[in-house]
Amino acid sequence: MDNYIENRFNQHINFKILYLNRFEGGVVFTHVAHSHAFSELFYILSGEGYLLLNNDEKIFLKEGDFLIVNPHVNHCEYSLSEPSMGFAVYGLSDISFLKDGEQPPYLHLRKEDAAATSEQINWLYDCIRFEISNQKDLWENMVHAYLEQLIISVVRIMGVTVCKEPYSGDDALKRAQEFIADHLEAKIDLDEMARFACVNKCTLINLFKREFGLTPMRYVMQQRIYKAIELMTNTEKSMDMIIGECGFLNSAHFYQVFKRITGGTPGQYRNGETRK
Repeated sequence: MDNYIENRFNQHINFKILYLNRFEGGVVFTHVAHSHAFSELFYILSGEGYLLLNNDEKIFLKEGDFLIVNPHVNHCEYSLSEPSMGFAVYGLSDISFLKDGEQPPYLHLRKEDAAATSEQINWLYDCIRFEISNQKDLWENMVHAYLEQLIISVVRIMGVTVCKEPYSGDDALKRAQEFIADHLEAKIDLDEMARFACVNKCTLINLFKREFGLTPMRYVMQQRIYKAIELMTNTEKSMDMIIGECGFLNSAHFYQVFKRITGGTPGQYRNGETRK
């Protein structure tokens, strides 16, 4: 009898295909630096060259290499061979890639570092090209499926995380606030919050300081106190229950943070002394 895993088959990688371009060797490079609000996936078909990132870092590339450039990264393609470097480039929106909880400018998989994965990428590239050339029924679905398989292969070999890419700091803030609201009772980790918001820790801290004048963890404490005040004023729950539901370690910690944020004591709020 086969074993079935229930409720686990909705974990799709959701992204939109913006374009699928292929440049044969001999293409003329314009050398115009640019960036996109989406990710680009490069697969080097022939020759050698490099990507210049942020006008100062060169990523050298050769046939069989695979490169991901995350959103909002300034880059420019250069060839070092004759005929010029040939490559395929796929533009994908609503997706970015994290490494160790942060969003690097790029991820580079060299052919010699992962021969088996490189062979699989080459096979998937051929499958994608076949579907585009023949355009049989549901070919778009097949292309998306092959791209998803390609992404999974790269994620596994490189140890990266796929993330839905927010297009602005406001989107990242909203996601971080949702994460906080859903985890107030538990220990909140800044790294985990940043991964959920699809930004690195430094970016997240700067976004919170700009919007609220607080670090993310100070904001967490503020929200915990606001929740405690709501529970004290609208319920008959005991202080011990409220302290636990708001994620505080103990009563001493709760009273200390409460005094710092409100200037009053929990007893004053519970007795209505601070309310008009």
